Amino acid sequence: MTPTVQWLNDNWFQIVGPVLVVAVAAFGGLWLRRLAFDAAARSHLREKWRPSGLILRRCWGPFLHWILALGVLLAVNLSILPASVTLILNRMILSLWLMSLAWLITGAGVDLFLYYEIEFRKYMESIKAPQLPRAIIVNTFRALVALITMLLLLRTWQGPDVSGLLALVAFAVVGGLALRDAVEASLLGGATRSPHPLQSRRLQKTALSLLAVVLCGDIVRRIALAPSGPSPEQNAAILWIVIEVAAALWTIATLRRSVYARTRPRFAAVAASAVALLLFPALLGMEPVSSYMNMVYGEMQSDLAKVQWQAASTATAGDSSNAAAQVLPAVVLVLADDGRGTGMIVSPDSTVLTCWHVVEGCARPRVIVAHEYYYDCTVAAYDATTDLAVLVPDRAVPTSDYVRFGSIGDVQRGDELWVIGYALGIEGDASVTKGIASAVRQIDSVTYLQTDAPINPGNSGGPIVDKQGQVVAVAAWKIAEIEIEGMQFGVAIDHALPLVELATAGAG
Repeated sequence: MTPTVQWLNDNWFQIVGPVLVVAVAAFGGLWLRRLAFDAAARSHLREKWRPSGLILRRCWGPFLHWILALGVLLAVNLSILPASVTLILNRMILSLWLMSLAWLITGAGVDLFLYYEIEFRKYMESIKAPQLPRAIIVNTFRALVALITMLLLLRTWQGPDVSGLLALVAFAVVGGLALRDAVEASLLGGATRSPHPLQSRRLQKTALSLLAVVLCGDIVRRIALAPSGPSPEQNAAILWIVIEVAAALWTIATLRRSVYARTRPRFAAVAASAVALLLFPALLGMEPVSSYMNMVYGEMQSDLAKVQWQAASTATAGDSSNAAAQVLPAVVLVLADDGRGTGMIVSPDSTVLTCWHVVEGCARPRVIVAHEYYYDCTVAAYDATTDLAVLVPDRAVPTSDYVRFGSIGDVQRGDELWVIGYALGIEGDASVTKGIASAVRQIDSVTYLQTDAPINPGNSGGPIVDKQGQVVAVAAWKIAEIEIEGMQFGVAIDHALPLVELATAGAG
């Protein structure tokens, strides 16, 4: 059999099974919904609790959506999709379920409040409590549900903790709506004004136009950053592009409906919202929006950074008291599947040098710079003998902070040294320890620098710096016997030079 036929023969269940699961979920969801709602009708629930009709009406659509989401979730995990694609799809399904649940809670909560509003007002009057306007109560409830949903979505996608900012935004939205209602009430003499259908369609078209702009922009970004060559990362990138293209086509088709033919979106609102959606997450370092800033900034600064690199390679040595401070901005935290380590930026395009045992077995290590800014990398080159590895960023990340290499031949016994790294993998500022050069040793054809400067777990891959601020070794290992002290070892930086050249040549 041909390889394709053999592959189909071996993986037939992973292809047929997910389709059957989704089909069973679709038909089974319709059947279960009918059974559940018929059972609710026979139980005389509406007679016992009259607002139950409002809840059941709200649950009619989401009930089927949840059954379908469960079926798609099972189908994705039964399929032959790569692990990275499966993870993304699982997060998307969970996100859709959270948004559906938020929509249900918001609608049901507002319906219940309106149903019990008269009794609520009477009770508040009986205890002499102030009577809040209906709009403030409803908008506060909606903002609270939206705030909780956004926090759960950020946690699902492992985004940054911006709960404080979201709370401020929710407070500002509720306050702004309350102020608008108060102004309209004063202008209209206390009368309420219902939105005109034309104005409502205009707002809808504005929102759809903004969504179309954001989707088209993100499709261009994803195409530009899509990895080359067959890999799980490329499959995930292609899947995202297909999903966003489908969403963009649906948005454009909706905008072309006859109901929006004579309405024009507010250009100022679309432009201002697009700028806000790009700048606000980019300044917070949130992915994937921050990639826009990196792409533009990378094209503008790449040539300048290369010139600075050449100038720095011939610069004179700095003050010995400031040796560690010169290197600190270029030291990064490296996150792998099985642990954490340290790395150092060695070129203007943010190529990172670290230890091989830190990233061994990890397909996409993550590098964290300046406490919270991060980018994903691939292992471009490694040498298991010297325990060194070079990481290349998946996207353009220009920087002016990178280390200068020295040579192990310039180190004399007794010279002061500094070891910089993320001891124990603790995020935040890198730690600095000081010692002296104890000896230069040859072990299995590898040159090591022995020092008494403490090297702890998490320091692996970090720089060992001399008094001129040059990196002379890479922190690697230590002898940790109880009766032995002050025997830490770093791989001579001379071993890293050909590895870095190999990685940068391959990236170019």
